[in-house]
Amino acid sequence: MKFRWLAVAALSSMTCVSLMAAPPPPERGADVVAQYVGSRPNQTVKGHSGITVVGLKIIHSATTSEIKGVAIPNDEPKKGETAKPKKEVDDAVKKLKEGEYVKAGYGESTLGPTLYSIEPYDLKPGEDTKNGYVFSKTFEKGAGKTVIFTKFGVEYPFAVPTRRGEKGVMELDPDIAAAVDKLTEGSSYWVQTGPGKKLVAIEPYTDPQIGKLLKLKEKDPEGHRTLEADIEMDGGKTITVKVPSKTVGTATVFDTVVSGELRSMHANSMVEFRTHDDGGNTLLREIQAAPKNVDKKPAEAAKPDATKKEPAKKEAAAAK
Repeated sequence: MKFRWLAVAALSSMTCVSLMAAPPPPERGADVVAQYVGSRPNQTVKGHSGITVVGLKIIHSATTSEIKGVAIPNDEPKKGETAKPKKEVDDAVKKLKEGEYVKAGYGESTLGPTLYSIEPYDLKPGEDTKNGYVFSKTFEKGAGKTVIFTKFGVEYPFAVPTRRGEKGVMELDPDIAAAVDKLTEGSSYWVQTGPGKKLVAIEPYTDPQIGKLLKLKEKDPEGHRTLEADIEMDGGKTITVKVPSKTVGTATVFDTVVSGELRSMHANSMVEFRTHDDGGNTLLREIQAAPKNVDKKPAEAAKPDATKKEPAKKEAAAAK
């Protein structure tokens, strides 16, 4: 299963003709961020033998990616020798681990998609999460202001919302504008946006909290509906979090994204979530299922698995 991508994305174009000559160098393209999937050496691709094909999950945006097989071109062999993959690229690939993020440069040659460089990608904290971004820059146009964040090298422009001021003149939202002024280039932030890609909240990125979702509660105190959840934290402490809401006429309208996320969770499941304090109320910013390896109580999740045996001395020595 691991190498299905090779058969589909790269090896379908192989032939059985063996040539000793190296293919021409690839046409340099833009560097992309990807995850390393794996590699297969000694393949024959479009008449060129001894080719190593590398599987990359290329990230196009925060929600889209593409698995592609790319070939490492061979160096020109010396007389009487077999062609081998370009050493600097091949050596870099051999050091990679499956799932590792990389910056890869590839282009087109007679091999098709061809890899000319690859190196580990400097993943910023939170960059691989739904709302984690890296701040790049801002620019102003008229009364408006746009903030540029990046994720895996792709730029995401978000607008600072505006509102009508006391004199009827449009002005930037003071809270968001103040938060933007404190941003540091190259630092990671948790970013929440609304309709029209307008910023709703920005805060320095921190790892989400982990807890066990106990139950979901809907209340109607004094005619004002609330949607809440009890979450058990490390040490057995239980906290109550509320879904943000606003009153429209006589109706209470919950944040559709957060309420949808919360309602999709199951009782007694491990979750990771973010909150912020609002006048003594703990409001939920986001919630989702915790990583699969977190399947115990919060206090137990960090403990080593006692059922796993220590490796034998010989195995430990061999690993050094």
